[in-house]
Amino acid sequence: MVVHDSMNQIFESADRVIEGEVISKHSVVSESGSIITVNKINVNREFGVNQTEAQITVITEGGVVGNLAQVVYPSVTLNVSSTVVLTLKESQLGLLVNQAYTFDKVDFKYSTPSGSLQPHALYHSVMYAMHTELVSIVSELEEPIMDTRAAAPQIASFSPSVISAGTLEELTITGLGFGSIQGSGRVCFRNADDGGQSVVSLPPGPHYTYWSNSVIKVLVPSSMLFGNVIAGTGTVRVTTNGGETSTSTQDLNVNYAHGAVIYEEEIGQTSLIGTVNGGYELSQGPTLASLLGGSHLLQKSIDKWACNTGINFNLNGNEQVAEVFDMDEINVIGMAAPGALPSNVLGKTITTFSACGGGNGLEWQLREVDILFNPAINWYMGEGIPPTGTFDLQTVMMHELGHAHLLQHNNKEESVMHFELNENASKRFLNNETDVLGGSAIVDRSVYDAAVCSSDRMEFFNDTECDLGLVNSIDRADAIKLVVAPNPSNGNINISGIELGESFVITDFSGRTVYTNTHNTGGSFIVNLSNLHAGVYILLVIGTTSPKTQKLVIQ
Repeated sequence: MVVHDSMNQIFESADRVIEGEVISKHSVVSESGSIITVNKINVNREFGVNQTEAQITVITEGGVVGNLAQVVYPSVTLNVSSTVVLTLKESQLGLLVNQAYTFDKVDFKYSTPSGSLQPHALYHSVMYAMHTELVSIVSELEEPIMDTRAAAPQIASFSPSVISAGTLEELTITGLGFGSIQGSGRVCFRNADDGGQSVVSLPPGPHYTYWSNSVIKVLVPSSMLFGNVIAGTGTVRVTTNGGETSTSTQDLNVNYAHGAVIYEEEIGQTSLIGTVNGGYELSQGPTLASLLGGSHLLQKSIDKWACNTGINFNLNGNEQVAEVFDMDEINVIGMAAPGALPSNVLGKTITTFSACGGGNGLEWQLREVDILFNPAINWYMGEGIPPTGTFDLQTVMMHELGHAHLLQHNNKEESVMHFELNENASKRFLNNETDVLGGSAIVDRSVYDAAVCSSDRMEFFNDTECDLGLVNSIDRADAIKLVVAPNPSNGNINISGIELGESFVITDFSGRTVYTNTHNTGGSFIVNLSNLHAGVYILLVIGTTSPKTQKLVIQ
């Protein structure tokens, strides 16, 4: 999770700023045991120097080596053949990429959190921040020559309007003028890694299932490592093989994003497994324990996820471990070393996966997770509104645990999984329509549907002793509990705990709505779901009181 930095601050804090084209990348295991990716860049220009190398090597965190993958939040992933402006920091690993702005060759603009900028407008921002006029030019970007005779495509509609990303859920876009062949044509989404302020382009590949002049079918992406495209809520854009574009007039509502790995032209889904007692044992580092004192803030943050989604996270309260964040099969939550994290990074999560062969491609199973917080931040650990000049530690804990839950960013500001946190702000409750729904879908898929090969399947967290005040974002002792019985069932279920006038929906594990209604009779009532296929579903109640969720199992 990050705190908002202006572009001026980002450029000011960089050791070097370059523009260039990514020509190759490969991943290796570093001396510390972490996975890094080595990227070769043909340099177009460098800011603040008289001369620069024609080619340099830069490092990004995470990657794939053999059957191991590592994903780091936040971090940067570069795509081969893309043109980028990079802010670089000297590190023990080499030149580490802190920020990347990708050039959109169709719009002839850079996508940035401040909006789309013409190249020279971005150059001016860099030079202003670095107090320099010196730019070493190797080559100029060439604006494409558009065929003015070609008709622009038109997006008439898309369906569904509410969808999840990274779950192999398909979006159908209808219109005219998309072209009979895809070629270099692509669909663009609002970027979930910056709150939808920029656009991310999905290159041709396995996400596209159909392309014709009037219909495009695409799996909404939440892809990592090889093609970093996290789709968020916002407009959708289509670019044809000839470079003509059209943007939708309506927003696509992406309620959550589940991380997926693009590897060898296949979409590999990620899943949770049972590494210790059917789940994951998390250990606290001594520096974090000292900061927290006698506070149960970490346990409370873990319990909020476990009691709402069923993820089997357990805190080892009897033993502290060294705050070492390498691949060592120990799940550590602690404080980073001073200066190890950029000033704008509040927390960082490192997830390590192993590959498992499944019927639909590789399944990437979470083997280890390490979470570290920035010791330079003025943390607030109390209740109520954080004072000016402080950042709420529980919010950041819950966000990073969400990444450990395999959730990626979304564009919903009310969600714990929104990419940034402002000073003296807090988000200590899980949002039902994003966080709880997405987390429950991941847990259910991991428990029931994911390929686990020789690994132990994850078990649901034992929630019989959960504090009701932590469940479903409820913070009151007299909360009405949502009860579904029998569960599992053959389709006829009795529901209580939904109050008069409250609406409810039932979705499958991928987020598709299969049933919706409003409770108008009072008391408990019966719903017939015998027409649904056997599987796991989520009941979500949205009404005049606190929202609630419950898992349903149809046999």
